[in-house]
Order: sequence, then structure tokens, then C-alpha cells
Amino acid sequence: MRRGRRAQAAATALVALVAAAACARSEGAARPDAWVEIDRVRVAVELARTPEEQRRGLSGRDGLGWGEGMLFLYRDAGFQQFWMIDMRFPIDMVWIRDGRIVGIHHRVPPPADGTPPDALPRYAPGELVDAVLEVPAGFAQASGWARDSAVRYGGGALAR
Repeated sequence: MRRGRRAQAAATALVALVAAAACARSEGAARPDAWVEIDRVRVAVELARTPEEQRRGLSGRDGLGWGEGMLFLYRDAGFQQFWMIDMRFPIDMVWIRDGRIVGIHHRVPPPADGTPPDALPRYAPGELVDAVLEVPAGFAQASGWARDSAVRYGGGALAR
């Protein structure tokens, strides 16, 4: 009888632990769709492909895990411009064209509370890009990424 109760208590504790871990994920966080690899450092990424996904980006979330990111893909290279509206945490913005890093904005801070949208700084690479990778602040530097680093893409939702 005692063994049965112990097993049941252990199973209940395990279920509670799994549920707590699932709830601990950042609000709005999604499962990684694919991966990006730069200088042998692989990042699990959520894809922002549609205009709505790209507009929303990481806004309203509490953070990214180390080694996680969001990848913005564009069919054609263009002059992309980003802002940090409704962002709650700092990030690195990695600007990509034709499978190479063309620029990095390091440690871009979230806006101060109450900053009106028209007062938010805009971030742009100054040249055409076909992808932008957002990762936790400091990740790009810690990974040794720099201009001209090669970028590879892969994973179930991404063949590029």
C-alpha cells in the first residue's frame, strides 16, 4: 500500500514540475521553427515570415533564452528598419544578406516606459538585407560573430 502511495505522490510531483516548467516559458514564446548557424554557433529560431509576424516581432515578450532567437525573412533584399516598440528586454540585431552578416547592432535597449512611438529610435543596417536575426543582448559578441561571418539556415520549417 505504501509503495502505491509513494509512486502516486512521485507521479503527481512530476506532473506538477512539468506543468510549472511549461508555465515558466516567456509569455508569447513559441516553439522554434528552425535554426540559424553562424561560426558554428547554432540558434533555435522562431520565424517571422508574414507582415503581421514581422510587425509584432518580439514585442510584449519577457525575454529570449540564451541560444534562442527570431528570424525575419524577406523574399527580396531591401532596406529594412526596426524599432523596439513594446519591447521589454535588450537584444542584438544581426543584419544578413546572401548568407553573410553585413552588420550587427549590439545590445539594443528597450525603450523607457512611456516613450511615444514617434520618439523611438529606428535601427537599420544602411544596406540591403534579406534576413534579420534577433538574439539576446550580448549573444552575438559572446559567439564571436562579425561582419562577413557565414550564415546557414535549416530545420523543419526552413529550407534555404
